[in-house]
Amino acid sequence: MNPKTFTQWTPSNDAVHWTKEHWAGSPLTREKVQLLHACLAGTAEEEFISRDWSLPAVVRPELYLAGACRPMASRELIEGAAAAFGVLHDSDLIHPSTTLFTIPTPADGPYPPELGQMVDTPTGPAVSIEELGEDEVIVFLSPGGGVPDQVAGSPTTEWFASHGANLEQIVAAFEILLTDGAPPWNPAAAEQLAEGTGWPLPAAQVLLSGMPGLLSVDHDWMPKRIRELVGLTVSEASTGRSFLLSLDLRLLAELVSAGVKDPLRAVREGLDVTAMTERWHHLRPNDVTFPEDVLKDTDSPGAGGVRTLVDEKVDLRWLPSWLWLAQRLRLESPLRPWLAGRLDDMLANSRAWTYQEDQTATTRNKVRSCLGLPEAKAAPRDVPVLVGPWSVTRMRDPHYLGDYDRISFDPDRVQDWDLELDRARAMPKGFSEAADIADLAAVAAG
Repeated sequence: MNPKTFTQWTPSNDAVHWTKEHWAGSPLTREKVQLLHACLAGTAEEEFISRDWSLPAVVRPELYLAGACRPMASRELIEGAAAAFGVLHDSDLIHPSTTLFTIPTPADGPYPPELGQMVDTPTGPAVSIEELGEDEVIVFLSPGGGVPDQVAGSPTTEWFASHGANLEQIVAAFEILLTDGAPPWNPAAAEQLAEGTGWPLPAAQVLLSGMPGLLSVDHDWMPKRIRELVGLTVSEASTGRSFLLSLDLRLLAELVSAGVKDPLRAVREGLDVTAMTERWHHLRPNDVTFPEDVLKDTDSPGAGGVRTLVDEKVDLRWLPSWLWLAQRLRLESPLRPWLAGRLDDMLANSRAWTYQEDQTATTRNKVRSCLGLPEAKAAPRDVPVLVGPWSVTRMRDPHYLGDYDRISFDPDRVQDWDLELDRARAMPKGFSEAADIADLAAVAAG
């Protein structure tokens, strides 16, 4: 390690406080860097203790510069960000391909690696640096970018990686910040970001303000002087925060990183919203941004599943949320064509299911009656009886005296959806699959 970049100040994560998610977000120190090198070489004599780092900033040191480009950034915040960046700049751990990867904390089997333990990758050693208890994963730093297929019997997943930022340009940019201070607030940039991404304007304003206090639990979480500078009420700031917190942390880090694509421009003009917008559309080409009133109304029945509607595998179990959103959207809303297409996708995903449920004596004969079948006692065991898309099989219970019916419904065998809708609606309340089948039949029947 070459300790010479911005060593006159104490490293701080105040500029990237929003990156911490489930961890406290302490900055990497030069002493810890030396220990990491020893761990990677297999020569560490000191126990490695987690400092709950701000993980995205470990592999994206440009995030420190982005955080220091906020309006009204104090001298102390800029110095702390520069010092934290300097540690990473001098560490010889961060390269264009440096990667963080994870493994799930094993529930059984091989004991997971201890923090500070070295593992081999195709491009050299990696070291375990963090255990995220709430996410139940162990995080590894791979300076060379290699990710093995498994560690200690557990599969690996790439978590976040370096973007190859020009670190020397960032040094020069910090020197400008330290001399001239942070760039002024530009309200037009927030409007451009909101328009380009489809975000609520308050979300763009909060992001470009540096997201100070984003993780606070207080209602009036944003420092008043900054909130008033960017033109937000307490309620609007809350809306902006809700939107940003709904985004994946790594996606947010990608956008902020793109904002300092040109470090020397960013320190004079603020984050590059054109680059951020392009990055947003690259990462989320089919993304849907919901209206502000939808984001606020999280307590209404049906509202809780609205965000699930963007999931590729969403099915008709989320029909109440689809209906709720359909009722809330204005007739001229650009989301209406998307929402109509989502219903087709939900129908296709639900039709791919085979619905199956076991029924005991209390309801089995009522189900049989709806299908025009005799009672169970008259049916042979282990012989499926087909009624259109329905299959009813009398099964012997291996653990108890008696038996039960296994009832299944195959959408691919439906000839008349109106008929199946009537059958599903006539089923007894104890047959829980009937409601999902009825929703499927109702949508399929038109």
